[in-house]
Amino acid sequence: MKIHRLTETGSTNTVAREIATSGETGPLWIIAERQTGGRGRLDRTWVSEPGNLYASVLLPALRKSLPATALSFAAALA
Repeated sequence: MKIHRLTETGSTNTVAREIATSGETGPLWIIAERQTGGRGRLDRTWVSEPGNLYASVLLPALRKSLPATALSFAAALA
Protein backbone atom coordinates (compact mmCIF):
# COMPACT_ATOMS: atom_id res chain seq x y z
CA MET A 1 0.00 0.00 0.00
CA LYS A 2 1.30 3.45 -0.89
CA ILE A 3 1.56 6.29 1.62
CA HIS A 4 1.41 10.01 0.77
CA ARG A 5 2.92 11.93 3.73
CA LEU A 6 2.30 15.63 4.34
CA THR A 7 3.69 17.96 6.97
CA GLU A 8 0.55 20.12 6.90
CA THR A 9 -2.67 20.19 4.91
CA GLY A 10 -6.12 21.65 5.12
CA SER A 11 -7.76 18.23 5.11
CA THR A 12 -6.56 14.74 4.26
CA ASN A 13 -10.03 14.05 2.81
CA THR A 14 -9.66 16.96 0.40
CA VAL A 15 -6.22 15.72 -0.68
CA ALA A 16 -7.63 12.21 -1.19
CA ARG A 17 -10.44 13.60 -3.36
CA GLU A 18 -7.97 15.61 -5.47
CA ILE A 19 -5.69 12.60 -5.94
CA ALA A 20 -8.65 10.40 -6.91
CA THR A 21 -9.78 13.03 -9.44
CA SER A 22 -6.34 12.89 -11.04
CA GLY A 23 -6.82 9.17 -11.73
CA GLU A 24 -5.29 7.43 -8.71
CA THR A 25 -7.37 4.43 -7.66
CA GLY A 26 -5.55 3.37 -4.51
CA PRO A 27 -5.02 1.79 -2.18
CA LEU A 28 -3.33 4.90 -0.82
CA TRP A 29 -3.03 6.39 2.66
CA ILE A 30 -2.86 10.18 2.97
CA ILE A 31 -1.19 11.06 6.29
CA ALA A 32 -0.58 14.53 7.71
CA GLU A 33 1.29 15.71 10.79
CA ARG A 34 -1.17 18.60 11.09
CA GLN A 35 -4.55 19.55 9.59
CA THR A 36 -5.80 23.11 9.53
CA GLY A 37 -9.21 22.55 7.96
CA GLY A 38 -10.36 19.13 9.12
CA ARG A 39 -14.09 18.40 8.91
CA GLY A 40 -16.23 16.21 11.10
CA ARG A 41 -19.80 15.25 11.62
CA LEU A 42 -22.36 17.93 10.88
CA ASP A 43 -19.64 19.85 8.98
CA ARG A 44 -17.92 20.87 12.21
CA THR A 45 -14.37 22.12 11.69
CA TRP A 46 -11.27 21.82 13.83
CA VAL A 47 -7.52 22.37 13.79
CA SER A 48 -5.50 19.23 14.41
CA GLU A 49 -2.21 20.02 16.10
CA PRO A 50 0.86 17.78 15.70
CA GLY A 51 1.07 14.65 17.81
CA ASN A 52 -1.84 12.54 16.61
CA LEU A 53 -2.74 10.56 13.50
CA TYR A 54 -4.60 12.50 10.80
CA ALA A 55 -5.25 10.27 7.82
CA SER A 56 -7.59 9.30 5.00
CA VAL A 57 -7.47 6.20 2.85
CA LEU A 58 -8.26 5.98 -0.86
CA LEU A 59 -9.49 2.51 -1.77
CA PRO A 60 -10.23 0.98 -5.16
CA ALA A 61 -13.90 0.86 -6.13
CA LEU A 62 -15.73 -2.14 -4.76
CA ARG A 63 -17.02 -4.81 -7.08
CA LYS A 64 -20.62 -4.16 -8.05
CA SER A 65 -21.65 -7.47 -6.48
CA LEU A 66 -20.49 -6.28 -3.06
CA PRO A 67 -22.64 -3.55 -1.48
CA ALA A 68 -20.78 -0.46 -0.28
CA THR A 69 -22.25 -0.95 3.19
CA ALA A 70 -20.14 -4.10 3.55
CA LEU A 71 -16.99 -1.98 3.84
CA SER A 72 -18.26 0.00 6.84
CA PHE A 73 -19.47 -3.24 8.43
CA ALA A 74 -16.05 -4.84 7.99
CA ALA A 75 -14.34 -1.74 9.42
CA ALA A 76 -16.63 -1.80 12.45
CA LEU A 77 -15.78 -5.44 13.09
CA ALA A 78 -12.06 -4.73 12.86
